[in-house]
Amino acid sequence: MKKNKLILTKKSVCIAIAVAVLLCAVLMFIPQRFTALDTTIGGVYTLSDASVEFLRSVDEEVNIYIVKPDGTNYKFETFVERFGEINSNITVEKIYEDNREFFEKLSVTADALGNYTLVVESEKRNTYITLDSLFLYSNSEIGFEAISANDYDMYYRTYATYASESEQYAAFFETFLRDTVQYFIGDSAICEAVEYVCADVIYRPYLLTGHGENDFSKSIISGASSYYPSLDIDSLGYIPEDASSIVINTPAEDISRAEAEMLIDFVKNGGLITFITSNDNLKMTNLCSVLSEYGMSAKEGVLVIDKAAEEKVEEKDGGTAEGGEEEGAKVEYSFAVNVNPEHDVTEFAFDDEYVFTANKGSSIVLDKELDNDGLILTELLITTSDAYIENGVNTPNEKHTVAAAAEISSGGRIVWLTGADSYNIAEESVEAFSNAYLLVSSMSWTSKNYAPSPILSEIPMSVYELSPIIVSGKDQTVATFVMMFAIPAAVLGIGAARIYKRKKESKITL
Repeated sequence: MKKNKLILTKKSVCIAIAVAVLLCAVLMFIPQRFTALDTTIGGVYTLSDASVEFLRSVDEEVNIYIVKPDGTNYKFETFVERFGEINSNITVEKIYEDNREFFEKLSVTADALGNYTLVVESEKRNTYITLDSLFLYSNSEIGFEAISANDYDMYYRTYATYASESEQYAAFFETFLRDTVQYFIGDSAICEAVEYVCADVIYRPYLLTGHGENDFSKSIISGASSYYPSLDIDSLGYIPEDASSIVINTPAEDISRAEAEMLIDFVKNGGLITFITSNDNLKMTNLCSVLSEYGMSAKEGVLVIDKAAEEKVEEKDGGTAEGGEEEGAKVEYSFAVNVNPEHDVTEFAFDDEYVFTANKGSSIVLDKELDNDGLILTELLITTSDAYIENGVNTPNEKHTVAAAAEISSGGRIVWLTGADSYNIAEESVEAFSNAYLLVSSMSWTSKNYAPSPILSEIPMSVYELSPIIVSGKDQTVATFVMMFAIPAAVLGIGAARIYKRKKESKITL
């Protein structure tokens, strides 16, 4: 009987060892998200429930490439790898500098991408995420909220440069260093990138062509000309689904009736059209029919202001005239106008930093009684009562609208900027800068923008505090030895001692 107990004890030890070996083998195949411990404060590198829910819904193949990981940020590498463990459709791969095929496919050099840049790719498109774009900074004492890494560096350089020369800057610098909070938004940024590359339609702006229109190559926004691809809807026969906005810039010839109808329907379906017109464009029947559909028309003639009146305004503002007049003329064709900051397009101009001009502008008439799908008409730029229509019919003390906006309940929008020379002639002045800002704001005022899914808005930002416990490399080695060898050896030693003790007891008994 005692011999059977001894055999049973040996079997129990063998079974325990076999179970331990099997458990270790099983642990090797458990996804890393269940075994990798996030020891950061607040769980910086832990995927939120909203992220996991979104990632599980991805139903097409997505590749996330970690470009040039150099081992200095292994926690971030582990964090990104977790995205591939949620859904088998998402693959995470590390790309090193010697992978020439990868960089040639992207048409970039390895040096062009910083270490730990993420490239998120699907069959439809790809996008880049730089490591510094995953961080935001906030300082309630100084008064900035959720600024980018670039803006943070600008603040830092400014305060650091002048801190030794000014007590005020020194105090700001101290507050900046002490109270700035760094946030990590990698969770939401990577999810948004995945959604972006999987989206069926990504909206973009277009520049209408086919009628001798001006492009932006020589305009006040010449640097942005490459962002506006050409669109000839007369030849194409339709407006592309991905068109968010269309810019019509002083065509030399009228558009066709069919094009006018397409543009009217485009606005009805939520699109934006930005019109930049000269006085000659007011004679184009089909072009003007698009504007009149939404309660907008203009009086014939060019707006001017008497030189004497302009000089009074300049003296009042402390400025000086910089051209805008024809030789021998008694009037100014280019003059300052007032802005209405109570609109989305012009809300940036809430102070005196911006000075807008109208160069040979037209007097817009708004039919605010027109009932067309909840039509709302708003003046954006307005002259003073000193302006009048040259050789035209004028009302005493009348103010003229030279830029206006229309919006309907379906989301469709129109912005009309008259005085095309104010936007198509490149200049370096406060007025040109202001008009350029207005033009860009007008062209981006559209309801057809890419917007992340509501579930992604639920992903919280994490305060970026990584090391509540500092573990050295030596400590990690010791901990690994203890977990993998010392503890198992101790357990086996205890078991061996119990077996030996029982053997000894059994001999004494016999």
